[in-house]
Amino acid sequence: MFGFLRKKKKKYGARIYISEPTIIYHTQTERAILKVIEGQLNSNNFILPSDYGLKPTHHLIKDADIFIAIGIVGKFTSLVVREIKTAQELKKKIYTLNVARKGEEIYYDFFEGIPEDLE
Repeated sequence: MFGFLRKKKKKYGARIYISEPTIIYHTQTERAILKVIEGQLNSNNFILPSDYGLKPTHHLIKDADIFIAIGIVGKFTSLVVREIKTAQELKKKIYTLNVARKGEEIYYDFFEGIPEDLE
């Protein structure tokens, strides 16, 4: 409610574009993903499509140093696939974060590149 009073975190590290399904915009899962990425890549300088609502954000990929595709249970949405193709054309360094649930546990698998088994 009073988010505007919250102190802003100082940004550091490489600029990272996070391509995520719209279903996880502004959720606990999105916040957990950001913590995982910050721990893995030592950067909190994120470009988040969820900050722009449902407006197209693929033009922001060129401003990033690193591109991260988020998969849910081994699947990518069509939006994420289109953004992966754009990042490949721009020759960005690509990582994949797969989010899966097993019982009450949530697993975050972080890969360099796009694994063959993800669709």
